[in-house]
Amino acid sequence: MRNSFVSHSGFADQSLGTAGLRRPRAQALAPHYIENFVQAVVDILGGHDPVFIAGDGRYGNVEAITRSLAVLGANGIRDFSLAHGLLATTPALSAILAQQSHGFGLMFSASHNPPDDFGLKVMLAGGEQAGVDLSRKIGERARSLRRYAHLQLPRLDFHSPGPLRVPGLDIVVIDPYTRYLELLDGQFDFERIRSLLAGGPRLVFDAMHGASGPIAQRLFVDKLGLADEWLLRVDPRPDFGGDAPDPNLSTMAALIQRLQGPQAPWLAAACDGDGDRNFLHAPGCFISPGDSVAVLADRLALCPGYSSGLRGVARTFATSSALDRVARDRGLELFVTPSGWRHFGPLLASGKIDLCGEEAFGTSGSHLREKDGLWAILAWLNIMAATGLSAARLMHDHWQRYGCTHYRRWDFENLDPVSVSAALDQLRRSSFENLRGRGGNLSTAGEFCYQDPRSGQVIDRQGYELRFADGARLVVRQSGTTSGLATLRLYLERHRAGTGDSDQMLASLGHMARGLPGLGTLLSERQPDVVT
Repeated sequence: MRNSFVSHSGFADQSLGTAGLRRPRAQALAPHYIENFVQAVVDILGGHDPVFIAGDGRYGNVEAITRSLAVLGANGIRDFSLAHGLLATTPALSAILAQQSHGFGLMFSASHNPPDDFGLKVMLAGGEQAGVDLSRKIGERARSLRRYAHLQLPRLDFHSPGPLRVPGLDIVVIDPYTRYLELLDGQFDFERIRSLLAGGPRLVFDAMHGASGPIAQRLFVDKLGLADEWLLRVDPRPDFGGDAPDPNLSTMAALIQRLQGPQAPWLAAACDGDGDRNFLHAPGCFISPGDSVAVLADRLALCPGYSSGLRGVARTFATSSALDRVARDRGLELFVTPSGWRHFGPLLASGKIDLCGEEAFGTSGSHLREKDGLWAILAWLNIMAATGLSAARLMHDHWQRYGCTHYRRWDFENLDPVSVSAALDQLRRSSFENLRGRGGNLSTAGEFCYQDPRSGQVIDRQGYELRFADGARLVVRQSGTTSGLATLRLYLERHRAGTGDSDQMLASLGHMARGLPGLGTLLSERQPDVVT
């Protein structure tokens, strides 16, 4: 095999968002693009073995991984473990890396993004995503490079378990779920969950043709005895069946339809393309991500892995404050972080928290430093089994005790990035008196700011938050996981003792949001593309 250096004109756009590199697939697979980025990763992390690689199965991943191996091998890395068929969930790769004291992982996934998007997450030994500072360094290095090392490789077969014959390289194709399943065994009472599922319709699960399909089959059918008819779209497809593998109220209509009738299951659940997000819906009752993490904080001690209680909990600042009330009631330390799972990593690594969640359908415990969709679903099943209560009953009991946090996320997609940036700048420059004049008894307004407890780094400009005297809250921020045009997100929140109609409860906040400086012109009369 021949080693060489390849020169190119450079890439000015290689920056990492809140979950790694996200670009349209055609752009990412253009000549030199992925090689340049991987070279930057090696330059910053160092060429240390071993390297673990997986993907969510989308179109382009095989080519991208093959091209990445050529760069990694040319930089002196010799020890590689590849997921069988290059397919695995992000939590499974995190579980493998959790055992490592050195090396790193590459997860080729754009998560919930559409099939034509490309994504690459850089994951570290220990199992967490590259943090803010490391991501910045990788991006700076990538934008400065004009050449990369390249090793000519033979054609590789990623579907045959065991070692691959490549001179000078130690490449092995592995079952990526062995360690992950071992971790889950220590978390939950599987016998009790199996009894729950045998007692009647209890769960319907939708894998959205993503990477969670095969492991869901092993967990729910082979291990827990669920009938095959209750698993939907478990066969992974490169185009996810033509739809974005994004589980939310807009995309889960067919799944929610399965909850109709007297024999409806107690819980409908889904995972996104790489299996790190979860969607939960009970008959007549959507379980929002903020409510889900709050219920888990209140009852997770019913699961064997958490029987001694929780040390602390965390949420992203855009997530509803439902978790805050449970933390106060139970005396748990609460951390509020910027959006992006990478900010939970230091808290999990230091043992400060045992549970964390974000509004973008991410939830997990301290078994990993990544969000884990199947873990969240199993946690709900375990609690249902331990209490004998349906998911809807658990949710209504929670609202009766803690009140209801009415919450909506409005996504405005495919906006011009320059216009979004200008609108947010105008909002930031607005005086408090100007904002208060819009109505609503405004009490505070400003940018969310956070200090990383491990590095001490101050992270600012993470979104604009307005708080009102009655406890209501409005958050405005730009998504960090889109690959092309911009997505602006508005978060509306109001807490009340009763349940009531959330749309009515939040109508005045929504009207006010549209009139904020900069947003009126940007959004005009446009309706949100996605409502959560």
